[in-house]
Amino acid sequence: MLGPKKTAAADYIEESYPLSPMQQGMFFHGLSAPHSGVDIEQIICTLPEEIHFAAFREAWDRASRRHAILRTGFNGAGLLPRQEVHRNVRLHCEQKDWRGLTEREQQTRLDVYLQAERRRGFELNIPPLMRLALFCVRPAKYVLALTFHHLLLDGRAVVALLNEVFNLYEALCQGHELGLPAPRPYRDY
Repeated sequence: MLGPKKTAAADYIEESYPLSPMQQGMFFHGLSAPHSGVDIEQIICTLPEEIHFAAFREAWDRASRRHAILRTGFNGAGLLPRQEVHRNVRLHCEQKDWRGLTEREQQTRLDVYLQAERRRGFELNIPPLMRLALFCVRPAKYVLALTFHHLLLDGRAVVALLNEVFNLYEALCQGHELGLPAPRPYRDY
């Protein structure tokens, strides 16, 4: 899970700092049971509108550039694990068209997808520790599946992130820039 071949070179690391006590517990738990699905969070949203995938993707890319935690991996090679913020990370985002399936088939596929994503887990030292999938289920109706490791975000943080991403998406679709204040860096905590 933390093999040296997959650890990023130091020149790709922007910042490095210790884990919080809560993160340490989740980190060691993740090492002891890497494919158990524990601490793998999933958010499912129904989006009742047509989604422009390029703008949606760009909104997530901008959020990733703004928020260091979305570019963070966790390195346990030393005495104490550290979180390492990487300079350039692109979130995995897939898109599937399920409009030709019945609602039951769509739900079955979604259930299978979510279970597989939970079992797949993450290699904690290789960001991003988040994956997105967008499923078109009917014209102008999409299902967003967001899978991430709990090390990254708690409940309030994920709500704030989703609000920001959807505001960025709306601004991109309307052709204007969204002036957002700089986020508070994790190191300030």
